[in-house]
Amino acid sequence: MSGLSDTNIHSRLGTDIHITPFKSDNLQPASYDLSVGLVFQAKTRSTHGRTVYVIGKGEAAAILTDEKIYISREISGHVDLRNELALKGLLLLNPGHIDPGWGTIKGGTIVGLQLTAIVRNISDKDIDLPHGMTFLTMTFSELKTPTPNPYVLGMSEQERTQKLISTSQSVANFVETERQIQRRLEEIDSKLQTKVSWDELLRSLGWLVTGLGLVLALMASIITSSAQFKEVSIGGIVVSVPVFVSIVAVVLTLVFLGFLRQSRKK
Repeated sequence: MSGLSDTNIHSRLGTDIHITPFKSDNLQPASYDLSVGLVFQAKTRSTHGRTVYVIGKGEAAAILTDEKIYISREISGHVDLRNELALKGLLLLNPGHIDPGWGTIKGGTIVGLQLTAIVRNISDKDIDLPHGMTFLTMTFSELKTPTPNPYVLGMSEQERTQKLISTSQSVANFVETERQIQRRLEEIDSKLQTKVSWDELLRSLGWLVTGLGLVLALMASIITSSAQFKEVSIGGIVVSVPVFVSIVAVVLTLVFLGFLRQSRKK
């Protein structure tokens, strides 16, 4: 099996290879660039009268090529995303082989079929795909012997389009479910971060109350050393003012630490 050059591809147009519409500017040294046709599951806008499909960050879409392709039973093909779009973060989910006979329906009638591309934007920015923009590149190879079992489409083109719409919707639903899970995980992480911060705040306040109580006790000791009344009577028990202040500080600290423990359990 050998690859075809631009000269080989051009010489086989109309016989072993049909590309409709064919644009000479899309013919590369050893491949042909395919253009954006209809896009499913993508937002759109109009720029200078041209439809632009917008694939948002993390979103997926199904694209039909603008061209219809037929290759004979002695030619196979392969498609890949153009490097320009790959570098922007567009991922082709179904690259690969095109069977000999592609573009043939039941009865052996040559009609040409559009190629399907399932893509996803894995970047953090929207990606624009204007209608008619080249996005895939297709290479052609000649088989050593023609296959006796070429590809034949087993359904009508309308049924194929409906199947593509259904597939693109399933992909879009999967992506949306994935994004919902991601948002939920972010919410959980945010709540955990908030709880940790709250615990740290309460712990710091506990130490602050303890330190403040000790400072008050020290100040009370200094002040009452020259005061007229240096003792306090509590229920018949006489204690010095510094001791009284220290007891109050300890009680407040114990109450606060109890509140902190209860908060951490929640």
